[in-house]
Amino acid sequence: MTYYQILDIETAPDSNAPIPECPEDYIQQGIRENFKPETRAAYEEKNRAAWPAEYRRRASLDWRIGTITCASVTSRSGDGVDVCVVVCGDAHGDDWIPPDTEVQIVTVRDESKLLDAVWDILAATDSVVGFAIRDFDWPWLLGRSAVWGVTPSLVLRGGRYGRTDLIDWADILTWYGAFARKGWTLGDYARQFALPYQPWGDGVGAVEAWEEGRVEDLMRHCVMDGLTTLALHERFAPMLGTMG
Repeated sequence: MTYYQILDIETAPDSNAPIPECPEDYIQQGIRENFKPETRAAYEEKNRAAWPAEYRRRASLDWRIGTITCASVTSRSGDGVDVCVVVCGDAHGDDWIPPDTEVQIVTVRDESKLLDAVWDILAATDSVVGFAIRDFDWPWLLGRSAVWGVTPSLVLRGGRYGRTDLIDWADILTWYGAFARKGWTLGDYARQFALPYQPWGDGVGAVEAWEEGRVEDLMRHCVMDGLTTLALHERFAPMLGTMG
């Protein structure tokens, strides 16, 4: 049987990176040619004021200007589940961990050490499973590793079609776009199919938890997403023949 691992990451803006000057196209958004000068000026002022928050939002979604704050690697172990969660920062408390789940918490001082730890965990893996992993988690992991000069421990085939070592349920469950993907989040699938795990919060909440120093909440976001993806994988993999 193929040895697979569930990967989930949480991301945030890089707090050490300066916010660039507001671009002209953002300043001008929503402004029409027939606006009076005072109306135009008011729009421009509003857009400039909104730019820092908009840039932070973009940075939490773009590996080139963001950072990975937490990562979890999840696998089935007999009747239970093993999770290793790697987080930048100190973590205390584990009362949020679900029953029958063994969670190993690894704390690191910065993103480069987080990447080292994640690649060590994935080193013996044949395939990596995720939800939107092909166009989010995996590009982030590779991109941020390149930024820090961290060498990946494995190379996976990540194409959208055919034989792939990246199992992306956001793609598979829409039959690669044959059914609408928009609106179907991991939480939607968990509720629709009564999976034994549910996500806890969302990406915005994970960013806020990081910025506010709520490390346990950040880990809980990450771990519960990984557990929910594991449940989704185990529910549908036998039908689709992707468990190997």
